[in-house]
Amino acid sequence: YDSLLSLGIRPGRIVHCSAIGSNSNQSRDLKQFYFYSILETLRLSEGHGIDLREVRVLSSGLHGVLDSRSEQDSSYKSLVLGFLKVLGQEYPTLTTGHINIDVSECNDSDAISRLYTDVVSMATGSVVTYEHSKRWLQVYERLSIGESEGSGVLKEGGVYLITGGLGELGYRV
Repeated sequence: YDSLLSLGIRPGRIVHCSAIGSNSNQSRDLKQFYFYSILETLRLSEGHGIDLREVRVLSSGLHGVLDSRSEQDSSYKSLVLGFLKVLGQEYPTLTTGHINIDVSECNDSDAISRLYTDVVSMATGSVVTYEHSKRWLQVYERLSIGESEGSGVLKEGGVYLITGGLGELGYRV
């Protein structure tokens, strides 16, 4: 940051690429680095008074689409996904996004161009995977639940385990 600031450059976008690469044979420290490196980058930007507008995280081997081509043991990379979702909620002016790539398919200018387009223009909270020469977008669809039979889920005299019950709902029940 100091080098950029000394040149009068104040970045408004972070494209974090430390989670691109092999998942196998990595130490615990290196695996923790994937999560803590983005956290530390954001702390540094805030400490220097930089007003970030966008954070994009690129990874490889995290999402398998249609088969098991994704590498094994990349669960530590998924920590960043939850962090991005919370970050976007805590800072509403900040757009976040995650792009997972198959590195073996990033060998032509068209693939790089599509990746660049997503980095600079994706909607906040988006999760995109490039695999099998296609772009896959994670979406959520609303499901309607039909009328339930009987008087409901809770039954008179029933025994229930409520976890995480220190919130408002747990105290009321």
